[in-house]
Amino acid sequence: MVTKADLDLRIAELKTELVKWMLGIAAGQVALLVTLLKVVH
Repeated sequence: MVTKADLDLRIAELKTELVKWMLGIAAGQVALLVTLLKVVH
């Protein structure tokens, strides 16, 4: 049986994981943009 506390904990873990992925992707996009700008100029 899964309790509400178990679900709340799992959802909190997933949110944390999602934020980490979003920050990683954002950092990658910034690095890519900087690289492209250096190549163009």
